[in-house]
Amino acid sequence: MNYCNTNIFEKPLNLLDVSILYVEDDKNAQLAMSAFLKKKVSRLIIAENGKEGLDLFFKYMPDILIVDIMLPVMNGLEMIKKIDKKYGTKIYITSAYSDRESLLEAIDAGIDHFLVKPINFKKLKEYIIKDYKEKSRKDRLKKQTAKIKKSERYFKELFNNALVGIYQTSVDGKILWTNPALYKMLGYSSLSELSGAINAKDVYVNKEKREHIVSVLNKNGHIDAIESKWITKNKRHIYVRETAHKTVDDEGNVVYVGTIENITREKKAELKLLQIAIELKNLMSNANIPIIGIDKYQKITDWNTAAQDLFVYKKADVNGKNFFKLLVPKAEMVKLNKVIQDAFDGTTVNNYKCNLKTGDNKQLKILLNTTIKHDYYGNIKGIMIIMQDISEIEEYKATLEKKVIERTNKLKLALDREKELGKLKSRFIAMASHEFRTPLAAINFAAGFLKKYDAKLDTEQKNKKFQKIETQVKHMTKLLESILHIEKNETVQEYAKPQMIRFIDFIDPIIKEACRQTNFSHKVELSVDKSDNMIYIDTEKGRNIFLNLLVNAIKYSPEENTVYVKCYCTDNETVIEITDLGMGIHPSDIELIYDTFHRGKNVETIQGTGLGLSIVKSGVNLHNGDISVKSEPGQGSTFTLRFPLNNLPVLLSKPNKE
Repeated sequence: MNYCNTNIFEKPLNLLDVSILYVEDDKNAQLAMSAFLKKKVSRLIIAENGKEGLDLFFKYMPDILIVDIMLPVMNGLEMIKKIDKKYGTKIYITSAYSDRESLLEAIDAGIDHFLVKPINFKKLKEYIIKDYKEKSRKDRLKKQTAKIKKSERYFKELFNNALVGIYQTSVDGKILWTNPALYKMLGYSSLSELSGAINAKDVYVNKEKREHIVSVLNKNGHIDAIESKWITKNKRHIYVRETAHKTVDDEGNVVYVGTIENITREKKAELKLLQIAIELKNLMSNANIPIIGIDKYQKITDWNTAAQDLFVYKKADVNGKNFFKLLVPKAEMVKLNKVIQDAFDGTTVNNYKCNLKTGDNKQLKILLNTTIKHDYYGNIKGIMIIMQDISEIEEYKATLEKKVIERTNKLKLALDREKELGKLKSRFIAMASHEFRTPLAAINFAAGFLKKYDAKLDTEQKNKKFQKIETQVKHMTKLLESILHIEKNETVQEYAKPQMIRFIDFIDPIIKEACRQTNFSHKVELSVDKSDNMIYIDTEKGRNIFLNLLVNAIKYSPEENTVYVKCYCTDNETVIEITDLGMGIHPSDIELIYDTFHRGKNVETIQGTGLGLSIVKSGVNLHNGDISVKSEPGQGSTFTLRFPLNNLPVLLSKPNKE
């Protein structure tokens, strides 16, 4: 190969990827350097003077410049002073002698190595390999830097123009950065406004969802496409799909980086479609009313669960079957066929009442409505028959009509009874008036007699008149007490307050009072099987019970002089029998004796109000007790009373007026 002033030597071998510009006017030096370098580097450029070397330098920008200090036209020092170190070229100076001044000047010019001639090629090789490695490292770094800058530009462009939101937050939820898409999505004008206003957890409508996401991130290191509901600056709710991972920033802090996709429209559309689908499914499959679809050939195409339950046919059994043959009785065929045909002609029907038959041969009363089904092109392809089973309603209607009649009759009976009660009360008023008139007349007569003959009467005669007045006053008092007691039963609820007491101690004062009220006309014989027999009774209300029974026994035994009281106890109750040998009770009166104002047919000549036994019956009921009577006309009566022991107090309800 000829070596001219601008000789370039290149070898496509596996050499060091280094280009070298060698500036030397000595041919022997050129040949020696060329022989050495052509085996080491990929490109060699040779120049013979400083000016030529400077031109070739700017033309080829070599990696290494090897230049001799002593050169024609432009020496080596002048040449390297014109080369800026920014180009990154390594500069080697060669010289046949080593003077301190030249070396210092070369160092000031920015050389990298100084070689003394004759050149030590081993040293030169070390310099070249070292600089090659440095160049390779810088090239790689430069390429990597370029790639990084390119990636940064790409990422920045992608980051700023992305349609999805991108974020980075700290573990405690501080918003470190977001792209414009995200802060605009949330209604903010800038990242600083967003991060200064809220924390990451504040965007979640459900704060627990944020806690769940953080928990999954901390556990798995990532989350994939989790859907959440967020709230924007103006309090509007949006749906988002979030993907994120846990990482570490440049300072070693744990951060969360993720993307946010606004799926509000998608979600609303999805929810709307889902709602429609659910409504249709519920309407068709789970509706409480039977829905049947038929095509223009009257074949069944749709059959929901309610239809299955009502007509006792499974969907698989009716698909494709003729609607009329399967469900329509012969009597309904003509009219219902017209209704169906009208629907196919575009005229629907509402609330058409007809009969349909079921799979178990029953007939149902059906309220029927039709609606049209269209195909994609708007043509009528079938109809939907929506039904309501009104069989029970019709039956209930008939039952109601029957009940109305029954209630009307009951009301009539109640009115008749009310009239009867009115008559009874009128009868009582008349009776009470009569009862009051007699003692009042007696009192008036006695008082007048005392007034007129006071001076002529002795003490005994006066005492008899006073006793007469006192007796009649007591009689009137008893009448008033009976009336008030009945009135109280009619209007006030009463409670019994029973206590455990020896029967003898309870009944003895009542017997004495009954004898006193009847002027000691009879004696009362008391017998008990045990002296310590107990009775569980309200003493005040018990007094009314037994006083009325004893007074009645004495009053309705005018031909006899003894009433018998017998008491014995079982494990659970105290039993008392009160027996008289008087006029007895007529059989037709036995069932009525406890009714208010009722008086027997055989006692109309004896004073009375018909209240005593009513008071007795209510008092016994109040103690959860029982009363029964055995009697025959002219043979006397025995009333048997049973009082439970340790019975709980009970409420005496108002009498039933019906």
